[in-house]
Amino acid sequence: MRHTLALAFTFSILAAVAVLGGVRPSAASAPTLRLAASTGDLSALAPLTVEVRVLDATDLGAWEFTLVYDRSFLTLTGMEAASGLGNDQPGCDPSGERCVLLLGPRPTLDGMSLGAVSYGAAPGLNGEGVIARLHFQPTGRTGSTTVSLADALVTDIQGQAITPQTEAVTVPLGHMPSHRVFLPSVTNQ
Repeated sequence: MRHTLALAFTFSILAAVAVLGGVRPSAASAPTLRLAASTGDLSALAPLTVEVRVLDATDLGAWEFTLVYDRSFLTLTGMEAASGLGNDQPGCDPSGERCVLLLGPRPTLDGMSLGAVSYGAAPGLNGEGVIARLHFQPTGRTGSTTVSLADALVTDIQGQAITPQTEAVTVPLGHMPSHRVFLPSVTNQ
């Protein structure tokens, strides 16, 4: 009888705390979307690739964001899916793997709207991985420019949305290719 009373008392305390809001389900930590580019002195004219990496993902199924960058330094020329989110090839079989559809790029007032959604029987990305590659053509202007993310959102494969943390990348576009012309030597005889 004493055990039954103790169990009933414990249950009633837990129920009261839950009703009053003291017990909350643990929230998963927000993943991070990180932009990464080559380091070092980059040419102001050579094509540039920026990777979109995700850290601490849980069953990642989709992502979207506005890419913000200075268009006087860079022009976005394309985007490709990376294997971290799934297979973007036409022959992808959703019965055994995750397939990817790219969304965008679509120009906005603030930058470019980009995204991707995956579907299929396989689980979403857990942990970290590269989920996209962004291709830029520098305009020839030298200096440093920052590429960042705004209005970012990720979802798991059930569609539960979460706002990720974001990390920008600064790209130094330092040198112009040399345009030397080597003339033949001329001698007076």
